[in-house]
Amino acid sequence: MKRKMVVAALALSIAMSAVNVQAADLDLGSAPGSTGLDITILGTGNPADSGNASDSNSGYSSGTGNESETAIREAELYPEGTPEEAKPARLASARLLLGSVGLFDYYHSYDAISAIFQSQYASFTTPGAYGDATDMNYMYPSLQFIDECNDLRAKHGLSALKVTDYLMACEEADVNWSKDNIAHAKQFNMGENLAWGMPDPFSGWYDQEKAAYESGITDPNKIGHYLNIIDPSYGTTGFAITDLGSNPYGVTMGQAFHWTGGSEAYTTKQYRDRIVSYSDYLTGTLFKDVINLNNYYFDSVYWAREKGITNGVGDNQFAPDTDCYRGQMVQFLYNMKGKPSFSTSSSFKDVSSNDYFANAVSWAAENGVTSGTGNGKFSPKSPCTRAQMVQFLYNLAGRPEVTSEAAFSDVSANNVYARAIAWAKDNHITNGTGEGKFSPNTNCKRGQMVVFLKNYIDNVGI
Repeated sequence: MKRKMVVAALALSIAMSAVNVQAADLDLGSAPGSTGLDITILGTGNPADSGNASDSNSGYSSGTGNESETAIREAELYPEGTPEEAKPARLASARLLLGSVGLFDYYHSYDAISAIFQSQYASFTTPGAYGDATDMNYMYPSLQFIDECNDLRAKHGLSALKVTDYLMACEEADVNWSKDNIAHAKQFNMGENLAWGMPDPFSGWYDQEKAAYESGITDPNKIGHYLNIIDPSYGTTGFAITDLGSNPYGVTMGQAFHWTGGSEAYTTKQYRDRIVSYSDYLTGTLFKDVINLNNYYFDSVYWAREKGITNGVGDNQFAPDTDCYRGQMVQFLYNMKGKPSFSTSSSFKDVSSNDYFANAVSWAAENGVTSGTGNGKFSPKSPCTRAQMVQFLYNLAGRPEVTSEAAFSDVSANNVYARAIAWAKDNHITNGTGEGKFSPNTNCKRGQMVVFLKNYIDNVGI
């Protein structure tokens, strides 16, 4: 028969301003100041060249605690038509947006996932949202407090508590409720210490209550936290923090205690190593500036990377919202075609043989993809307009016959690019920029560019 666990709470009732914990910044590629993205909608995008964007549900489920259902539903994460090349990035993005739940999913910690989604007060948790206890930025501070707890246990000759995903998840679920309620949630069978408004909860949990205990006080309501910390039967723990909530004291912290703790247990060093491995996985899968799978260009960016069309702009970034330059554009086309051979170097006055795009420009000129911008120049460092972009693709396709008109209100029939734009519309390469417009003279962004290229391959072929 399990002995009853001690559950104690400590709240500051003295008049004081809320105390904020400065969470360590774990660089997982998330956007600074993120407020937690709504991943209940996937596939929605900018109407500009967004293809067949559609609404779908989130991709995370109320887990069952077994391998039949994880935090992320594959059927919803990969709607029909999702390119295989983009699936790893979609999974990584969903995990990133889920905060610690993504970490649990990565390590297949199904009991932890179940603790988050099937707890009594699951509605108080918004996985991955800024300030939620599942925010990954709280992970390292939580482990630091566990280290502090273990240092105190060592003074009593006790072994260090190990960390489990399950207890981390349980405490996150509890703290998310307790941030709005000065009480224990009592959702799980475990010992728990809680504190509100304290920069270091052990000053109350241990220092104050140890003094009370040594003075002869036996009331568990006054020494319960201390007893949890020095309980020799406990072997595992979890810790959670949030500095949001409606309580009047500020930051809410909680520590869970258990004998075994459900899932595999780790030292704090091992747990940190797991976080680093997870971070490496995310940063190795995602560009730092393309992390939200709701972006209309998301699939196309990772499709292009896997196809060898682009590796980004350096520093693990793709720069989707910056202009695509003409030199870049022909390099993308050249890469897309597999870097074919050519017989003659271009004669453009503004293209040096040392330029990274020199071979691409020579190939493009030789194959009728471009004739330059006039006066013997190619203008490789000038932004490529949307009209020029579709003209490149139209030329690459062999300038096929076009019988329809562009059907965009801002593209007249006598526009020099009208035929190419009409062809692109007919072949589902572009839907325009909304309100019946194509915006031909607007600079083509790198995000738009990869959408153009993918639509070209899908509808015209290589």
